[in-house]
Amino acid sequence: MSTGEYQAGVVFWNTDKCYRLVLSSSAQGVFCLDLEGRISLCNPVAAQGLGYQMPEQLIGKDMHDTIQHSLMGAKPFPRTESRILKSLNAASASSASDEVFWRANGKNFPVEYWCRPLREAGEVIGCVVSFVDITERRRTQLALYKLTKRMNLALKASKVGTWSWNLLTDRVILDEFAAPLFGLEKASFAGTPEDIFLRLHADDRERVRAELDGTLEQGAEYDTQFRVAKADNDIRVIALRGEMYREKDGKAAQITGVVWDVTEAHSLTEQLTHQASHDPLTDLVNRREFERRLEKILENIQEDRNEHALCYMDLDQFKVINDTCGHIAGDELLKQVADLLRVQVRRNDTLARLGGDEFGLLMEDCTLKQARRVTDKLRAAIEEYRFEWEGKSFQVRVSIGLVPIDHSSESMTSVMSAADAACYAAKDAGRNRVHEYHEEDTVMLRRHDEMQWVVRIDRALEESRFELDYQPIVPILDTDDDGDHFELLVRLLDESGERVAPATFLKTAEQFNLTPKIDRWVIQRAFEWLKSDPDRLQRLSMCAINLSGLSLADEGFAEFVMTQFGDKSIPPEKICFEITETAAIANLRNAINFINELKRLGCVFALDDFGSGLSSFAYLKNLPVDLLKIDGQFVRDMHLDPINLAMVKSINDIGHVMGKKTIAEFVENDDIQSRLRELGVDYAQGFGISKPKSILTY
Repeated sequence: MSTGEYQAGVVFWNTDKCYRLVLSSSAQGVFCLDLEGRISLCNPVAAQGLGYQMPEQLIGKDMHDTIQHSLMGAKPFPRTESRILKSLNAASASSASDEVFWRANGKNFPVEYWCRPLREAGEVIGCVVSFVDITERRRTQLALYKLTKRMNLALKASKVGTWSWNLLTDRVILDEFAAPLFGLEKASFAGTPEDIFLRLHADDRERVRAELDGTLEQGAEYDTQFRVAKADNDIRVIALRGEMYREKDGKAAQITGVVWDVTEAHSLTEQLTHQASHDPLTDLVNRREFERRLEKILENIQEDRNEHALCYMDLDQFKVINDTCGHIAGDELLKQVADLLRVQVRRNDTLARLGGDEFGLLMEDCTLKQARRVTDKLRAAIEEYRFEWEGKSFQVRVSIGLVPIDHSSESMTSVMSAADAACYAAKDAGRNRVHEYHEEDTVMLRRHDEMQWVVRIDRALEESRFELDYQPIVPILDTDDDGDHFELLVRLLDESGERVAPATFLKTAEQFNLTPKIDRWVIQRAFEWLKSDPDRLQRLSMCAINLSGLSLADEGFAEFVMTQFGDKSIPPEKICFEITETAAIANLRNAINFINELKRLGCVFALDDFGSGLSSFAYLKNLPVDLLKIDGQFVRDMHLDPINLAMVKSINDIGHVMGKKTIAEFVENDDIQSRLRELGVDYAQGFGISKPKSILTY
């Protein structure tokens, strides 16, 4: 295989639109269903919420049997009664619905979910379901219900007080139930309005006076709440409501109304408000409230022209602790880190848990220089901290992205995106550091380009803008193998229809786990092409298809390949899968298992770019491959460089001793081909033999 060449991907059950939706669903569980009700895709949030470690464990499972069981025993609901399955035939997206889902451990939990149909060419091909776990909400609602019930009983047992204010005589009268609410021990009270105002909390008096003055001037009703400090320093919240009575000339004559204690209800409202804006684990501000405060700053920044800063923090070792000690330990770590950060930030700063092991800090009226001092202090404090759990000690570090906020800042989304990208840049640079965002930063520009390629690759898969080329592989020595032997190479067409070199996009695809989708596309397209012409398939001796290291680690990939063999009726012995040496070594156990499983079908395997690794020969004994493709860096100049010639000879000799055929890549002229013939190399591939051509011209 040529440098930069790579074969990969397949349209994953026509669900690429779902994949984009999954990428954008960071806080909700999302899974996709095909028309049979099977799960074709899900995100990590959905998998974890349903009790699975990885999304792949749910792929292909029946939603009805996996997620929606009967609440009344072992018998499942009839399929016609499943509201989610009904949505497959819906004409439009459904509104939020309450449901009970089941986890892998057999326990159910309440969710709120939404369904929307997926279409292709106007036809419904499945649906996407997003859900949130509402267990805590149900608990809160239950607590609210219980508290409200107690309050109603209390109100029935107590009396609502009445009051009146004669504006003509300037006298206020409180009945026996109203007077105690103001801390008055008398059974009833008659006095001046000032006597009552003095009973109010000092911070509430001016507000209540202003509201009352507005009612006296033109209002008909008066409704307010205020605090009263009783003799024992017990602060009570009192609700007061009144109705204005006027004389014929419109002059205010009297206000009469009711008054009651709402302390408990007020406390509950504050509690619910706090819960809505704070993370329940760490009690820090949550992402929604953090973004609301950031939006407020950006709305005012054009007028006040102040400088602010935002930093995005991601713990470097959190996954290790979670995997080693469990989620209980991980939760405890997050709480301790939150407490550690809380004492390091300024009083008017907003510290938030943004999700998982990610924290945010919004520093108002803060220059970039001041913010850098704060973030350096935060990084150092976490580095010095040690997390202790069951006799084990863990060092925790943090990567921080720092972004200035000024009048040039565009939107909340752009600021958060820049902070996130800066944090990733800090991780890419070695972790445990602070990276400041600058528009001209080459690291940030590279990161931005990579994310753009993620979107472009995903869109290319969705729009089927990939093509296949073939490059012949010919025998150097006399052989009985007179059939067609070639390697398939993947190409991407950009938005204007121009071809993009594989080296431009495959590295990004590998980095962002997109190569398995490309691999699936290639296998499905290649098999369809071979099946479409029986004569071509009859002439075929060997078709080589490249696989990525990520596909080797994909538990469902081998099953997918075997299904394609069955569906397309392709003889397995005519297919050679090429695996790069580095990918095989990085996934040695998975590679061996994958090779053995497909070799039992009759498939052939080649080890690509052999000789590029440091331990090639040591690993070769453990890999049950049939062919060695000699790395082109040695072949290209072997007729001029004696060291390269010696490397090619060594690889060829070792391969033959182990009973493997050899293929030389980058054979670009007759001199190289002549030398290869002298060494006894079996096959040649390169521009000197034939350049890659579209399979449409085959």
